[in-house]
Amino acid sequence: TGTANLPVRATSQADVDAAFRPYSMISHAYAAAKSQIPVGAEVWLCPLNEPSGGTAQVVNITFSGEPVAGVLSTATAAAAADTVSVRLRGRGVNVGIKAGDTWAQIATNVKAALDAIDNLQVTVGVSTATITLTSRHKGLFDDGAVEVSFASRGASGCAASLGTMVVANAAGGTGTVVIAMGSKSASVAVTSGDAATVTGSAIVAKLNSDAYPIRAAQPSSPSGTVTLFFVNGRPVRPLSVSSTETGITTQT
Repeated sequence: TGTANLPVRATSQADVDAAFRPYSMISHAYAAAKSQIPVGAEVWLCPLNEPSGGTAQVVNITFSGEPVAGVLSTATAAAAADTVSVRLRGRGVNVGIKAGDTWAQIATNVKAALDAIDNLQVTVGVSTATITLTSRHKGLFDDGAVEVSFASRGASGCAASLGTMVVANAAGGTGTVVIAMGSKSASVAVTSGDAATVTGSAIVAKLNSDAYPIRAAQPSSPSGTVTLFFVNGRPVRPLSVSSTETGITTQT
């Protein structure tokens, strides 16, 4: 019932939810503001329609085997019972895992549990072992940190990845690759002539060497593809990883 482009004073979370829907960006922004400002302060909102173009943010969570020493697992199912916790901006579910559950079964069960949450700020899809969390609105907006944790902390053989990075070509110069993970970053030295597999292995070693919010693994025979995994108890915000290169040519 709210009106776009018309500033309005917000008097309560219930009123904002009723006017703009509880899962809307403006409703979540109001809740965040109220948690920080002094009691009694006035809050004014100016609701906007989502852009006519653009793409909604999509977050992927892929269930797989727990990597060992930076090497991907070839397992296809949980080795033991476990519980997986999936949280998006603090809201989420705990889902039981039985020994023998395949990664696709775990993904399906997590989707069903998330679908049962009222007014979740994303829609949830599933394809084999991957669930997708798609923002209900297009446009640049932080839908919140995502956290995926396992009660067994890997002992059940279960893990969850957030995506991959691919290193291609040999380095034509000596330089540095910086992996940015929100407010955190990791630097990896690259020597002229280093193959993609060498740089990929260096990225895996670096991300697993310290308390970064993500960890990494690669196949037993390195290919240059690095799979990035969630760390238990570590929300990833924003859920994006990128690299910048200095002094390196050819290699990407």
